[in-house]
Amino acid sequence: MSATKQRDLVARLAKTDSPRALQKARKISEPWFRAQALAYVARYCDQAPTSVANQAAKAAEACVDTYQQCAVRAWEIAALAERSHTKSAASRLQAVLSKARQKNRLHPDPRRLSYC
Repeated sequence: MSATKQRDLVARLAKTDSPRALQKARKISEPWFRAQALAYVARYCDQAPTSVANQAAKAAEACVDTYQQCAVRAWEIAALAERSHTKSAASRLQAVLSKARQKNRLHPDPRRLSYC
């Protein structure tokens, strides 16, 4: 099964069986899709989502380049915000923006998506 299909399966399972979804998410070999799948679990799990979101962040760090490492974190950050963990979501967003600026010389104002 492709990593995309694995992620989609986890997304469906997360709503009704988050322990099983977490188990399947951890087995996805491609970090990009593993991070997305773990974020789905964080969004729907019965427990506090921070632990699963941390796993999603770790998977994101294994992505091949800075773009992927930063972009896929949006899934985890959104999951935390949706679960009312806004301080954690905001802190993670700032860390991602800082990394993106350092690696890609993005404009210091995050509302502007143009490069310097």
